[in-house]
Amino acid sequence: MREEVARLSAERERLAQDTVGVLARLDALGAEARFQDARIEQLTLEQTAAEAALAATSAARAAVQERLDAGKARLATIARLLQQAGPLGRVKPVLGAADADALGAGLRSTHELAWRSKGEVAGIRESEARLAALEAEQRARQAEVTRLRDEAVAARGALEASIRARQGLLDDMRRETAVREEAVGELERARASLEAVLAGAPDAAPVRLDVRRFKGLFRLPVEGGKVDEPFGDRVDPRFGTRLPHPGWDLAAPFGAVVRAPFDGRVSWTGWLKGYGLVVVLDHGSAVHTIYGHLSAAIVQSGDPIAQGESLGRVGDTGSVRGAYLYLEVRVDGRPEDPASWFGTRAR
Repeated sequence: MREEVARLSAERERLAQDTVGVLARLDALGAEARFQDARIEQLTLEQTAAEAALAATSAARAAVQERLDAGKARLATIARLLQQAGPLGRVKPVLGAADADALGAGLRSTHELAWRSKGEVAGIRESEARLAALEAEQRARQAEVTRLRDEAVAARGALEASIRARQGLLDDMRRETAVREEAVGELERARASLEAVLAGAPDAAPVRLDVRRFKGLFRLPVEGGKVDEPFGDRVDPRFGTRLPHPGWDLAAPFGAVVRAPFDGRVSWTGWLKGYGLVVVLDHGSAVHTIYGHLSAAIVQSGDPIAQGESLGRVGDTGSVRGAYLYLEVRVDGRPEDPASWFGTRAR
């Protein structure tokens, strides 16, 4: 969890450097929300552990207090016996002994009484020192629990603020023509950025199978994924703006596993404005598949991938409509309708 929070913190800081444009602001607000959400989970785990440690310390303190009270009670009993015996109490058993056996018993009794008194005093001192240490530990743990609770409250406030700000920006995109046009322009530039990435990605190592012979037999990258938005540019009904859409939008829950539809190699993974966290697979024969808006990528550039292996998780990074998987197929650098590669199973 700490590693995930550190990763999201770095992502948040990186995206915060670029707040020019609608999509960049959406990305930054989304990164802030993901960081705060993970931070809340981390704080919850730490708070649970701190409360368990506090309970254990409190139990240990109660046990030591019980031993201390018992030791003081025993010492008080010894003190009363000595007081009742008077000044000569310790030597009376010896002086009044009738024979050697009685003398030995009296000496042993006197020695045991003195030894017990000394042992009880030492035990009480040890218990008092342990009790003081446990009380200090208990105060420290209580302060830690309070701090974690306060941090969690602050993180929840920051999460809610980032969600409200992101929603407000999305509402502006729907209402205001200028904001909408700015976002569309950025999407066009994002598409150009993706093409530049593909052009600059190294060629994959030779794949054993000719991918073009398996056209129409690709497996869907998400279990039960339904095509929400098919291939082809769309026209916004309100603004009349043409929106490029050279792929599929697949309905899938946040965190669903994304799997490779065919053998290949990871040619690139990273962040692209408008696409969020992206993984690009090179299947050989100039065929690429692209996966956008991921919440996590578990592969790196150059990794060999077999059909069905996990690439990452569905998310909402760079998305303007929540969690889903964006899927694109490129052949010779040009987008193709994924339907021709995934066949009837995706229709």
